[in-house]
Amino acid sequence: MDLVVRYFDDAANQVITKCLTSVFLGLATATDLLAKFKEGIASLPRSKLMQISMDGPSVNWSFLDIYEEDLTQEDIAEKLLHIGSCGLHVVNGAFQTGHQQSG
Repeated sequence: MDLVVRYFDDAANQVITKCLTSVFLGLATATDLLAKFKEGIASLPRSKLMQISMDGPSVNWSFLDIYEEDLTQEDIAEKLLHIGSCGLHVVNGAFQTGHQQSG
């Protein structure tokens, strides 16, 4: 699983995308994904996480459910932004629609 972060860099005045790390999984359950995900983002403040992108398999939806439960148990009130199973396609489609409508 590749962990890529996207953030706004005030100094550069732009959005930056960087590969944080990769964690290696074999056949994995949602609980396995959660453990490796938390390991991979250990250096980041979890309360600042806004959205998790994924490629759609059911285990990823289960992962999101247990990840949000885990945030609640740690008294992190922030909720994740859900934009579908593949955020890239959803955001790209919204951008295209806005572009077409604005002429």
